[in-house]
Amino acid sequence: MTASGALLTVNDLKVHFNLKALPIRAVDGVSFDLARGETLGIVGESGCGKTTTGMSIVNLVQATGGDIIFDGVDLTALQSLPRSKQLELRRRIQVVFQDPYSSLNPRKTLTQTLDKPLQIHGFTAPERKDRIAYLLEKVGLSPRHADRYPHEFSGGQRQRIGIARALSVGPELIICDEAVSALDVSIQAQIINLLLDLQEEFNLSYLFISHDLAVVEHVADRIAVMYLGKIVEIATYQALFSDPKHPYTQALLSAIPVPDPRSRGSRIVLQGDVSSPLNAPSGCPFHTRCVRKSAVCQSVAPSLTAIAEGHSVSCHNL
Repeated sequence: MTASGALLTVNDLKVHFNLKALPIRAVDGVSFDLARGETLGIVGESGCGKTTTGMSIVNLVQATGGDIIFDGVDLTALQSLPRSKQLELRRRIQVVFQDPYSSLNPRKTLTQTLDKPLQIHGFTAPERKDRIAYLLEKVGLSPRHADRYPHEFSGGQRQRIGIARALSVGPELIICDEAVSALDVSIQAQIINLLLDLQEEFNLSYLFISHDLAVVEHVADRIAVMYLGKIVEIATYQALFSDPKHPYTQALLSAIPVPDPRSRGSRIVLQGDVSSPLNAPSGCPFHTRCVRKSAVCQSVAPSLTAIAEGHSVSCHNL
């Protein structure tokens, strides 16, 4: 896949914050492409910058550098576009948030929650009524429940409402930010199957952000592994799970729980903690925990380099 054929191209994205005049490099030079109908998983430990990456694409967090090109339009300059163009682009990119409890307004019924985005994007009252009934059926809920409030639904049902809201205005890209992490395992499977069915029916592209590699394996076509604001490895899910190259990726995969204790493989236990983005180490961001590190790792940051078709790694010592 080339950038010219991608629906979304992120190039050298940076999101830096200032805390008492100290820079926090939450995202520090992230680049990837996403094709139409593709799912790209972004994984990593908490605080690695994966959610900030997703939220910067929809302008909920302001990028401080780099380019976010969606279907030929630079989203970093979204605020300078005419309002009609902004609405069009916002309609085409939607978000399913992590917490199905806090992402819904407790004072609004299901109908009111779904009606507002349709109203903003110019649907007439009859169209909105029909669209809401259609959406509820698509996500496995009954139109008879349209006048209920969020507290009257279970966690899984609330996340279905969140998916219906994201789907309501006909998007092409949906950012799923830990969309199943707050749910029971059995409900996770239902929501994942729903997302896959909707993707196939509507040719949706997903940016699937998660800390759970076992979930991402079942959803993603490709997976990007982030560490301390940078992508350290990106590959197809088959290549990543069968032949991971970066030592951090290998450690993450070794930590996936195995149900059969007799099949338990060797666990790679990383020493130390993730460095603070307030005081990120020089050179490779992972060198403070890496067993492969050499002198060059402490002073020179490795670039994300292709080692095979569709497989790139950021490491000096492969």
